[in-house]
Amino acid sequence: MRRVTVDKPELVELSALILGQGGSFQFEARGASMAPFILEGDLLTIEPCLAAGLRPGDVILYRLARDVLVAHRILRIGKHAGQAVYVTRGDAGSGPTEEVAADQVLGRVAALRRGSKSIPLDRAGRRVQGLAWAWSLPLRRIYWKMKAVLRA
Repeated sequence: MRRVTVDKPELVELSALILGQGGSFQFEARGASMAPFILEGDLLTIEPCLAAGLRPGDVILYRLARDVLVAHRILRIGKHAGQAVYVTRGDAGSGPTEEVAADQVLGRVAALRRGSKSIPLDRAGRRVQGLAWAWSLPLRRIYWKMKAVLRA
């Protein structure tokens, strides 16, 4: 696959264009909001999706602001004024959730590549595993504390 480097505003527009035409693409993850499931430097494969096909546990790519893309996990799906609203949070997060309108969603994270290993994220087992992690906030706090102690 050909590798191209683009700035944030161009990435948002290019992502919307590619996914809007039914194509898929890959980009390198930045940040730690989805740890431990998605790590900085992982290569994410983004596919187009229909809003009706999204389920809790899916990791979606959405437009947060004009030039900001976010990939977070859907915790639950609600409705606001008759429109689907996806309640999301990063797997590493313990803060408030974000409500994402259907028109902000660009695509679904279908898989990631970490080194030579390819990991599908759009399978039922991975969604359940991610949701279990997301809903186990007290255990996650213990996990991160233990990890910090072991590193020291």
